[in-house]
Amino acid sequence: MVTKDFAKKVAEKSQADTWVPAKEHSVFNSYDASYYEGHREAFIHKYRVLKNATALLEPESIVELGSSHGPGTNAMLTGVDWKASYVGYDSYGPTTNEQGEPWDPVVIMKSMFQANSFEKYNLEMCDLRQVESIPEADLCFVDAMHDYRGCYQDTLLAIRAECKHILIDDYHGEEVKFAVEDICNNYRDEVRQVCYLEHLSGLVLLERI
Repeated sequence: MVTKDFAKKVAEKSQADTWVPAKEHSVFNSYDASYYEGHREAFIHKYRVLKNATALLEPESIVELGSSHGPGTNAMLTGVDWKASYVGYDSYGPTTNEQGEPWDPVVIMKSMFQANSFEKYNLEMCDLRQVESIPEADLCFVDAMHDYRGCYQDTLLAIRAECKHILIDDYHGEEVKFAVEDICNNYRDEVRQVCYLEHLSGLVLLERI
């Protein structure tokens, strides 16, 4: 069980952390990278928080709902020294970046895995609204749709999969906050809200009872 001082520990570790992700495996390599570059320090801190929260939870298996090209994946797996198995869910659709160059999230993620000699992964190309179940995992990171319905349904997938811990990103958004409050109330016998983790857009930790 996560202790009451978990949020304090994550904050302290993140404040002292000097880790900066490689650009090609970060939000600064997104197809819309200029937005993230405009808030560079805040986003570096955000992913340090995710990295250190994962390090303290010590999962041996991770499922990510909404992995994009892997900035969160990189942070979480770095937190456990690339020793956990990983399953990512996203539409993974290729597009072009702001320079008009091809941008393919699958190519970027696979290059990241190769750079870290990591083979324990599976990428599920899908529409999450059509997904009926996900694998059980020690940690599920919910970071796909940030509307009420999308967040609620993604979190429900994690609860039904009996994931030990669930991290939900972008908790500052009202619809995400309402979804978390409702699902914790509706499934109070299965999951509890542990703590809020401060960063640019907020992160909340749920734990299976």
